[in-house]
Amino acid sequence: MTRRVGIATTLGMADPLSEARAALEAAGQLPDAELDIAGTALQLARIDAPEADWGAASAHLSELARAAVTAAAQDPQADAGDPLRRAAVLASVLQDRFGYAGDRDTYEAPSNANLLRVIERRRAARAGRAPPAGRAAARSPAAGWRCSA
Repeated sequence: MTRRVGIATTLGMADPLSEARAALEAAGQLPDAELDIAGTALQLARIDAPEADWGAASAHLSELARAAVTAAAQDPQADAGDPLRRAAVLASVLQDRFGYAGDRDTYEAPSNANLLRVIERRRAARAGRAPPAGRAAARSPAAGWRCSA
């Protein structure tokens, strides 16, 4: 029996699921302080959406993090570390600049739990709170913010 292989396999590249699983295994070996939450969330999302462009999503999260840090630096209270002001700045960046919104129509939809789908749709289940993309970006090393949820 002949098995067809994709071009990625033919060229010696791992398939997306294997890459994601390997990245998750590597992340599981890291100390908590070194874990890239956004990157790990993207790898988890790849398992359910292997066709999605996770590279573009990663670049989007970096752009979102840079925009949040820039906006916070322009707000004296947020820049000084006030968590409520930082949350307000992040919410404004997510909603006003990037068009994220809460998904009240399909709140329970599985796509609301997948970071790749949230980024594609700009909608997430947590209306009134930062959607998963915002939480992941705020916790990314690029943001330089420490937060817990």
